[in-house]
Amino acid sequence: MPTTTTELGLTKPATTEQYDVNVFNTNMDIVNEHVAGKGGDLASASTISLPATLDGHLIDITGTTGVTAISTEPEGLEVIFQFDGVVTLTHHATSLDLGGSNITTVAGDYLGFLSRGGGNWGLSFFQPAGTHHLTQTLSNKTLSGPTVSGTMTSSSATLSGTWTSSSLVIGNGSGLPLTLTTSGVDKGLIVASTAAGANGPRIELFHNSPSPANSDLLARFAFTGNDSGGGKQLYGYSTMKIIDVTAGGEDSEWEFHTVLAGADNNAVRITKDGALMADLAGSGSAAQVDLFDEFDDAPLARSFRLREPEAMEIFERYGLIEHAPGHAGGWMRNIGAIQDFTLDAVYQLHQRLDKLEARVA
Repeated sequence: MPTTTTELGLTKPATTEQYDVNVFNTNMDIVNEHVAGKGGDLASASTISLPATLDGHLIDITGTTGVTAISTEPEGLEVIFQFDGVVTLTHHATSLDLGGSNITTVAGDYLGFLSRGGGNWGLSFFQPAGTHHLTQTLSNKTLSGPTVSGTMTSSSATLSGTWTSSSLVIGNGSGLPLTLTTSGVDKGLIVASTAAGANGPRIELFHNSPSPANSDLLARFAFTGNDSGGGKQLYGYSTMKIIDVTAGGEDSEWEFHTVLAGADNNAVRITKDGALMADLAGSGSAAQVDLFDEFDDAPLARSFRLREPEAMEIFERYGLIEHAPGHAGGWMRNIGAIQDFTLDAVYQLHQRLDKLEARVA
């Protein structure tokens, strides 16, 4: 009495039966369909269950449910899955060995799996339809000469040796800073260029704001350190500030801030016109002084603060100072007039001394 095989249901004639060409042809048709034919579609599931009798090794996987296992099949059986959409397959070293990485498919990806028996499967080949979709989770591992394409996500990473990238973009999108830590003295970040041209490396700080406005701070170079209590403190920073954001008429100024008595002090700034402004009086107030203007009020405040009011009136009469209520000290010194007056006074004094010397002689 004939029997059938377990997997394909092939007819096995008894040893006492005559050869039957029809039985043989039927068996060959089953084998041909099994080897070369396309099986019925299967929906993605946590465990993909293959039919008891495969009608083909090539199977379309529909749906988007993640896959963590494939049903138990005899060792040596191989199937090919064509994924119709985005499905995440989770690597397991024993039951679903994907080579150490999770795989997220896109429509058209082909993945081959070889049964190792006992419900264990291994990835036999991967033919992606688009970009590679490996997601590798590494913890305290050392990579030797890796090539990373796409996005690499890491909460923290230690990089050593040489990293080469045509376009390296670092950002976690959550507002957390990128920190480069070194324990060496005078060790830090070096940006080197091997270009033979006249221009060296460029560092660009791009405030890619969808709604830029006047008074926006484009970027800051901050200088921080610990205080005597061990707390981290901001000791100074420089920033580029937008004065006018109008396209074609943009203006900006560069500010340098220090800390004065524990408070922020806009100590120096370079205006849109290139004037250097400074808080020379050390007042910490917003009123700044133009060092290259014709007048200078801070030295005047220090030099003449204790002089009599009558003296201030005399200086004003000769144009050496000018009353300026809006500036520190209330007066500004006319640098040009004082220089001319001083030169003339020295010359006249020299003339008088010559005459005096001639008279005495």
